[in-house]
Amino acid sequence: MLKLAGALLAIGAFVACSGAVAQTANDDVDPAHKNPLRVRDIANRPCVTVKGRMLIDKINTNIITHYLRAANSCPKVIKIKACYTQSTRCVEFTLHSLEKKEVLLGITNSSMPTLNFDFTEKEM
Repeated sequence: MLKLAGALLAIGAFVACSGAVAQTANDDVDPAHKNPLRVRDIANRPCVTVKGRMLIDKINTNIITHYLRAANSCPKVIKIKACYTQSTRCVEFTLHSLEKKEVLLGITNSSMPTLNFDFTEKEM
């Protein structure tokens, strides 16, 4: 019984550490798991992918620019509204059929070091 508990503890520590490494290695954010109401294609896959990207200014490292990269893989026109999590700072844009777009979500200072956003989508 003691060996089993030790093995479970070791597995739990490995999973926790590997998850932390995976999060720090990738700077893209995909909040798709937060939004269950998605526009889907015939194969029931989400049509839109939205990922966030942070860019630190080279001259003034206290300034951080947040961009969103969105892609529509369906032959539908979809309207996207993306906002910082628990905020009213939002950006709205339209993705036409099979279009990719990069939009500016906002410019912040180093007091907001992480990019957390949510988005909603609506078929036009």
